[in-house]
Amino acid sequence: MQPFKPFSDIGHRRHACPLDLPAKPEIRTQSRGTREIIDFTNSLPRFLPRFQIFKCHAHGGQLNPSPLPTSIFYLPSPILFGIDNFREFDINAARPKTMKSRATILFACFLGLAFFALPNARAQSTLYGTTGGPFPGALYTIDPSTGAATLVGPLVDSSANTYSVTGLAFDSLTGILYGSTGTASPTGASELVAINTSSGLVTPIGSFGVTGTMADLTFNSVNNTLYGTNSLSADLYTISLSTGAAITLGPSGVAGVPRGVGVAANDSGTIYGTPNGASGIGGQLVIYSTADGSTTVVNSLSGATYPVGAINALAVNSSGTLLGVNVDLTNPARPTALVSIDTTTGVVTLIGLSIDGLDALAFSPMVAVPEASTWAAAALAAAYVLFLRFRRKKTTATLQS
Repeated sequence: MQPFKPFSDIGHRRHACPLDLPAKPEIRTQSRGTREIIDFTNSLPRFLPRFQIFKCHAHGGQLNPSPLPTSIFYLPSPILFGIDNFREFDINAARPKTMKSRATILFACFLGLAFFALPNARAQSTLYGTTGGPFPGALYTIDPSTGAATLVGPLVDSSANTYSVTGLAFDSLTGILYGSTGTASPTGASELVAINTSSGLVTPIGSFGVTGTMADLTFNSVNNTLYGTNSLSADLYTISLSTGAAITLGPSGVAGVPRGVGVAANDSGTIYGTPNGASGIGGQLVIYSTADGSTTVVNSLSGATYPVGAINALAVNSSGTLLGVNVDLTNPARPTALVSIDTTTGVVTLIGLSIDGLDALAFSPMVAVPEASTWAAAALAAAYVLFLRFRRKKTTATLQS
């Protein structure tokens, strides 16, 4: 048995025929007007994909090349192609050059299934927190549904120097966690630092160069800028990621004495702040302007767990809910509570009590975690490919024998 070979071009069409048929082929002919249809598809191996329309000339029970084909040779196929698309076809091969194998096509289908299952993946983000004050701080993960804290590691640099961190923010582009050290930090007061989320290892970046420090940090993903609020004035600053230098945008115009001064930006770039205490001392929820640093009062805070205290840290979750740390300023141990804040009414709702001295919050960038259906589709695809490889090897061994 010889392979199909291209032998002539008539006009814009390429024609191909086999020189010989398999041994004892089953040949059926039908007359349709002046043309004769020759069918020997039952002589082909079952695993060989079927194709449609080859022009050939019938002669003595064999299909021989002819420059002017007088017959049409049909190989049925579930996929129809125009005759202009055919190229060389080797009947001895497991697949022709004009088509992808069934394995490739079906594997692509399974990959497509897995791909379309990805939109069903759940988005996952981790809430981190740090402790501040004059004592060595630590990095924690915080359960956003209960406020429970789990230790990640102490805030220390490569020389084992300790730090306390009063503000946190993730760079949504790089995933780096930045922190602002407190004025009473054991090492590197009033500095921008980077923090390893796996260990708590601190890498100093540089001083803010301001009086006081950045009480809280937030990264605005709309303009890719790191912002901070000053602990003494409640003014909004932009911060250099490479040097830590802070530049004020202008006076905030906040009424009263700054307390807490939490800040957080949502996905649309709106920057919320809690600059002047909790609900028992006239605390307010405000929006900062990124143009001049001025504030607009949204509403007065109400319902805080520790009303004579402050909201010293803010973070916005993936659904747009504003979370905060409500600290009790009347207690030297600085007990805290994780709360949510309604961005319209200013109502503060308790989520759960948290670790003493919690002074900063930040959600990590979103990560898509595939649901079980996605993993199942991938497993099916892998199993099917292994099955096809086994079947191909078995078929090849049978043909050779």
